[in-house]
Amino acid sequence: SAGALIYLHTGGISQGGNTSIVVKPLTTGPYAGISFYEDRSNTSAVTLQGTPGQTSSGTLYFPAAQVTIAGNPNAFGNQLIADTLVVQGNGQLNINYDARNPIFRHEAYLVK
Repeated sequence: SAGALIYLHTGGISQGGNTSIVVKPLTTGPYAGISFYEDRSNTSAVTLQGTPGQTSSGTLYFPAAQVTIAGNPNAFGNQLIADTLVVQGNGQLNINYDARNPIFRHEAYLVK
């Protein structure tokens, strides 16, 4: 099935109240597996407050931004890449890493 990519050249994301957003990422091409992509030069904040729900089965890419989860939101994704992360109140961030993009430097090796 088709997927989508939300690209933020400028501006950020601000969810509050009872809002919800669900994004299933593209499955092919250079942005496969990425649900949210904030331009590397974009420092606009990403904020989930109140009781919003953000569900994604892809990578959340905000390399220069602060991501804030406050109140009672639940946020899901496969990976989160952010400059800083702030979690307050009862906020939950669930990363369901699926090993499609392994980070080899975190593996342990036995050397003789």
